[in-house]
Amino acid sequence: MMKIKIMIAFLFCTTFLKAQEFKGIAIYKTSKKDSHILKDTLNKRLTKDVEEKIQSELQKKHQKTFVLNFDKTASLYKEDTALKVPTVQSNSIKVYKTNSNVKLYKNLKEKRFVNQKEVFGKIFLIKDHLKPFDWKLTSETKKIGNYTCYKAYFNKKIKRTIVTEVDGVSQKVQKNEILKTIAWYTPEIAINTGPGKYHGLPGLILEVNDGNTIVLCTELIVNPSKNIEIKEPKNGKKVSANEFRSIYRDKMKEMKEMKVRSKKTRFNVR
Repeated sequence: MMKIKIMIAFLFCTTFLKAQEFKGIAIYKTSKKDSHILKDTLNKRLTKDVEEKIQSELQKKHQKTFVLNFDKTASLYKEDTALKVPTVQSNSIKVYKTNSNVKLYKNLKEKRFVNQKEVFGKIFLIKDHLKPFDWKLTSETKKIGNYTCYKAYFNKKIKRTIVTEVDGVSQKVQKNEILKTIAWYTPEIAINTGPGKYHGLPGLILEVNDGNTIVLCTELIVNPSKNIEIKEPKNGKKVSANEFRSIYRDKMKEMKEMKVRSKKTRFNVR
């Protein structure tokens, strides 16, 4: 469990905070639950020690730090590039650093977002409207640092592909599942934003758990003395969310076909 450290830049009562225009910085750390990929596909070929080592390296890959700069009307979420995670390699399984050219700007007043991403060596600027989440609010509470947080959640139907092996032949089976996302927000910081894509609750979201990844606020500075940047990203090819998904699917399909052709070429040469 990550150690929580909440820092308050000044001491005012909650009522005063809500009545004023304010800004802040929230630091989030991410962690992933245990991956079952190795157990499903590689455990017959790996010793227990090697498998545990690779699992540990995969965990490190997903332990990242993000910074959320926010005010009453907008927020900017980006990875903390000051913390460099080394590339690790074990038994031909490579774990790569993610690209730091990722910024997510959310304009809460205008209900829109701008997501700057670098994919396949090209920078995209994804512009679209903020879509509401079907949050269900509850009365359940817990403390995160010094803040009282309330639980909210929403359910989403997804299709998960499961790879099985029958008589030495890999088979893919699609299974319908319900993915439950749980968030903990504090009304003491009265803005409706949070880490990543999440927003729309009556208070800053300090923790999100989507069943696979946990994002947790470990440091919160309200009205810091230094200026904070909440600038809308400008660089990149401008596309809508649907256009970007189409581009990404086409590129992945193209790479898959190239991989298949490459395998056939090697086989024919032999």
